[in-house]
Amino acid sequence: MRSLYVQGQTAAEIAESVQAALHAGALQPGEALPAVRALALRLGVSPNTVAAAYARLRDAG
Repeated sequence: MRSLYVQGQTAAEIAESVQAALHAGALQPGEALPAVRALALRLGVSPNTVAAAYARLRDAG
């Protein structure tokens, strides 16, 4: 599963894991992120937590 690079239980942790994957080359700029609900289910968190992480990433550019 391509979303294995995304980890965390809080919005900050999830956003940081995506940023780390970008820096490590595991994720390419512009590559689609996992769907909010699918990632929330895999991580065992609320979809709102994943949506907040994605909002952090969007706001950070």
